[in-house]
Amino acid sequence: MSDYLIGVDGDYRFSFDTVAADALAAWDDADWFESTSTLQRQAADGQLLLDVGFLGDGEGFGLRGTRESVAEFAAWLTTRAGFPEDGSVILAGWAEDVLTLSPDTAVADLLAQ
Repeated sequence: MSDYLIGVDGDYRFSFDTVAADALAAWDDADWFESTSTLQRQAADGQLLLDVGFLGDGEGFGLRGTRESVAEFAAWLTTRAGFPEDGSVILAGWAEDVLTLSPDTAVADLLAQ
């Protein structure tokens, strides 16, 4: 597993309450831990697939997990209503250079990086 960061370089902010509720609805294997502001997904055998820490005041997410699970979460975020088109949301630690995320980024495009 590797560590990644999704961050915002601008005025946009994620609504953590909405992201957490929608993620729980999107993935049956997701659990929310309010005391640590952490979302986790685990495989049926208990293996941690994804650990998402909610950072700051809607400024981003610290991610640890399998490459596929991180790509799935990042791509899912880009499908959310109001996701900025200005390149202000970035994914760090994924590729040699920081990637900008745009609306409707595909999982396959991220995994190809």
